[in-house]
Amino acid sequence: MDRSEKVKSLLQKLTWLGSIVMELINMDRHYLESEWIDAPANKYGSLIELLKGKLQQGRLITRSDMQNCNSILKELKRKYKFNTDWRGNIIDCEKYTDFIFSQER
Repeated sequence: MDRSEKVKSLLQKLTWLGSIVMELINMDRHYLESEWIDAPANKYGSLIELLKGKLQQGRLITRSDMQNCNSILKELKRKYKFNTDWRGNIIDCEKYTDFIFSQER
């Protein structure tokens, strides 16, 4: 795999993780109102955007950066108690089931 393909692949993964984090941030905004700033998902949004920015500039990110991304997903799954389907959509989110169903309508 050449450098541009690797950057593209990593960018797709970060975009996917970023969309999950944004969905959780939106749920926190809905349910927590003024306290959403301190919610777990919010603190990871800027890190993911920083890594995406590096990739968009054509710079590779490190293996430890990708390991951090894996840790972020694991921690968010544990704190928000959700799973993802084969498309990467949030499912079975015990904390915000009502929000997910209201968004599908």
